[in-house]
Amino acid sequence: MLEAHALTVQVGPHRLLDTVDIVAPPGHVTVVIGPNGAGKSTLFHALAGGVLPREGSIALFSRQLRDWPAAALARQRAVLTQNPSLGFDFQTDEVVRLGRIPHARDANRDDDIVKAALATVGLGDLSKRRYLTLSGGEKQRVHIARALAQIWDASPRARCLMLDEPTVNLDFAQKKVALEAVRAIARDGGTVLVVLHELNLAAQFADRLVLLASGRVVAEGPPREVLTPQALEHAYGAPATVFTHPHDGRPVVL
Repeated sequence: MLEAHALTVQVGPHRLLDTVDIVAPPGHVTVVIGPNGAGKSTLFHALAGGVLPREGSIALFSRQLRDWPAAALARQRAVLTQNPSLGFDFQTDEVVRLGRIPHARDANRDDDIVKAALATVGLGDLSKRRYLTLSGGEKQRVHIARALAQIWDASPRARCLMLDEPTVNLDFAQKKVALEAVRAIARDGGTVLVVLHELNLAAQFADRLVLLASGRVVAEGPPREVLTPQALEHAYGAPATVFTHPHDGRPVVL
């Protein structure tokens, strides 16, 4: 479980997060949504330990984030920031192998995990391609595979995966493959927190939604409880129509 209480982040006179409470429970995919400037990325970076909050507490698996030894944290939690970049022309499998750095070196096991992680995101046949020759969507999936490889050894309920806009540059089919790989972590009991800006993708993918606006949580819960016309208009300042998907009963936003 990843949780924060009364989280406040302030830069100069600007309060970017205002007493935010959030819980990402194990076995669930928790997706943070909200308009531009709502505080989504600030919240993500605070929960990842990259932004120091002015007030509040953050805990991972019932242990304060500040108390985690860096090496132990890296073996159980993987963080993929928005638009990751890499300027070195490694092979694809070498990029994914970077996720194995926190672990004891076992070349054969690392090989197996790298292959499995690439296959999970649909890139098993590109393992020897040069990273810089890949498309934007392929590069994005390589980084998701790297994050998966990093927490592969942790017991299922002791894994935490944090992704900020992981579907950038992905087409419709690639989004499905990538997000199904992420969902598998939650199905096994892991903790998953994702930031998305596409509301309908979030509705299809999330077990729980957290809707931010102006640095505050304005709604949270299952998608059908959060994605209401009233909550969306309050957060985005524009009217929205919400339908029920005829196949799975999830909300569809227009």
